[in-house]
Amino acid sequence: MRTFVNQKFEVSIILTELSDNTSTSITNSMELIYKYLIDSGLVTKFDFLFEHYEQHSFSSESFDLVYIENGRASWDSVELDFVMQICESQDNEFNTEIKDNFRLLSEIDTLISKIQSSNINCPQQESFNQSEHEPISNQLSKHAIQEIIDRGAGELEIQALLKQDLSVFGEIYGQPKDEYQCFSEFPVGDGCVDFVVFSGRSRMDIFLIEVKGANFNLVNKSGYKKFSSTMETAMDQIRNRLEYIYKNIEEFKVMAHEIRQSAESGKNIYNCFLGPKPNLNVDLNKNINIYPVVIGGRTINDLNESNKRHQYEQRSSPKVNVESWDSWLKKLIR
Repeated sequence: MRTFVNQKFEVSIILTELSDNTSTSITNSMELIYKYLIDSGLVTKFDFLFEHYEQHSFSSESFDLVYIENGRASWDSVELDFVMQICESQDNEFNTEIKDNFRLLSEIDTLISKIQSSNINCPQQESFNQSEHEPISNQLSKHAIQEIIDRGAGELEIQALLKQDLSVFGEIYGQPKDEYQCFSEFPVGDGCVDFVVFSGRSRMDIFLIEVKGANFNLVNKSGYKKFSSTMETAMDQIRNRLEYIYKNIEEFKVMAHEIRQSAESGKNIYNCFLGPKPNLNVDLNKNINIYPVVIGGRTINDLNESNKRHQYEQRSSPKVNVESWDSWLKKLIR
């Protein structure tokens, strides 16, 4: 967060998305961030609120002027010149990217590690809050998934089970909650991705999810503590999919929005499952956010593997989120 005060004493706040954020984006957290800024007293008044995405592999730098009315956010795209004029900022203010700010990166890594460590042994929510969710008929229970994971099911068996109820992915990756579309065997280039989730507001979030079996350990037991060869293969596979997307980003974006619109119109495309609020409030003219995920293997040591997954995610380019079935199931509430 950057704060500017111009000569008219107008206060501007600029919120910049982390380029390697695999959690909820600032776009989908905007109402919560706004409320936190006010409630915490970090700011008591501001005149302009800007959302900022840095340039990365598949999109250019962008700015949006954010309006909050009755607790809901809306966005208008603006140019850098407009932002600099309002803020009266210097020309070099946005020349340095977050990835080059080593002091800030160190603080971010420390905070992420603390969050991950505190979540390892957190109690699981026992009940499904039906006041916030419509019950889904024939919903796949968490117990049924846990059962085949515990007996070491292979990749094909797990995929077949999860295809029976794609809402499991919407529950975890849909942000805002209940606003999602899920697909399986989703085409990317000359291949496909096991599961895909569309969600988000303003910018569409696309989660590309590769699923492997539960019949191996996430990390080898050898002294080198490397990821299993099966997981390494899956990571390479999804990086290849990402490489295709980066090279054909505009074509892929158009295709994704066409699939989204087809699903919203009621067409059964790529085994689609629509969440309780399936018509996504996204702008087809804006950049898309892409989050690759690989799930597979079993956890041996929560803390050690959590740190290893985090280190891998920070070093990998493009960033790939890695989950064991144990860490993934902890995120499933039902």
